[in-house]
Amino acid sequence: MKKYLIMMVVLALSGLACSLSAVIDTLTGDETTAKSEGRCGDGVCDGPENDQLCPQDCSPEQAQGSSSSQSPPEWFTQVEGCTMQETSVRSEGSPWAFDSQGYTTELLSDGQITCVLEIQVCGDTIFKQQVIDAGDECPACLHYSYAPPTPVCCAAWDEAKQSRSPCDPLQDADCDGVSNDDDPYPLDFSQR
Repeated sequence: MKKYLIMMVVLALSGLACSLSAVIDTLTGDETTAKSEGRCGDGVCDGPENDQLCPQDCSPEQAQGSSSSQSPPEWFTQVEGCTMQETSVRSEGSPWAFDSQGYTTELLSDGQITCVLEIQVCGDTIFKQQVIDAGDECPACLHYSYAPPTPVCCAAWDEAKQSRSPCDPLQDADCDGVSNDDDPYPLDFSQR
């Protein structure tokens, strides 16, 4: 019982630490946090936005300051006949170890937690994790703000999974040349 209580306290504190870290970064203007609010009209052309979907953020003047001249993959673009489905995201600190698919494998040793970012896209999961010592902060790139809810055309996503063109979205969801495992912004082609 005592061990269970300690584990629950560590889990609660690690979740609080991750949440407070994001708030502190925002208040202090830390440049490692996302600058976009993940929506049209926030002054940043990113994610699924382009000059047709969001001209106020993606005008030619705005595009000059963008970090990438590449267009978004077609699954981030609204096309006639395609129903867009919004991604869902979960981030947490957990006392469990996980495999690469996000299934629990074992309880970690005392004093360790796994920082988790899980992104659901059209029935698929992008799962990122890192084991840290309890008391340390989860890396910012495993915070849900690095993968804001994003509308996706699932028909185009599924087609790209089969053809692996223009990239395999299960390996590089935003086709920016950085694998989902290494990309701090896995759903945003303009951020690297």
